[in-house]
Amino acid sequence: MIISIKKIAKTLKSDSPDLLTRPTGRRFFEQAIKKLENASTDETVICDFSGIEVIDPSFVDEFIVKLIKTSQDDKKPFYIRLKNISSVVEENIRSVFTSYCEFAKTKFSVITEDITKDNTHIIGIASDTEREIIEIMRINGTMATETISKHLGLNPVDTAHILEQMHKDRLVKKDSDRYLVV
Repeated sequence: MIISIKKIAKTLKSDSPDLLTRPTGRRFFEQAIKKLENASTDETVICDFSGIEVIDPSFVDEFIVKLIKTSQDDKKPFYIRLKNISSVVEENIRSVFTSYCEFAKTKFSVITEDITKDNTHIIGIASDTEREIIEIMRINGTMATETISKHLGLNPVDTAHILEQMHKDRLVKKDSDRYLVV
């Protein structure tokens, strides 16, 4: 499923390429939730930011953070991937996620379709190993835990723990003993 942020903006009669304020983030979140009613369990939802130049931290908090929290709900879990984000959007998302980690001791990360400024496909708090796993799976596709552990030089038990946490964080999909990056 693709959620076009620009289309939501049109629905809400907003023609600005800048999405600012908490109330705006809440309205966009409500529209996205309506679209997600048609999503399948474990579906990947691509949030396409084409035509959006800036989102401020308040918007990130009310839209992206809430969307990530909702994706982790066991009732109808789904995965999120961001697409066509500007450098300003990326930086503001990174800033909010970092603040959450420091303040609430909660880890937030999201997969991106485009490469980020740190040459990975993830924004947020992630270990070097998690970032490496994402890049390995982007190249190789679906992989078994043992194969990933060989690529990383880690034992399979440690790798399995890391992958389970990444699955819980909705960064990778799981199909029995195989994983796939969102």
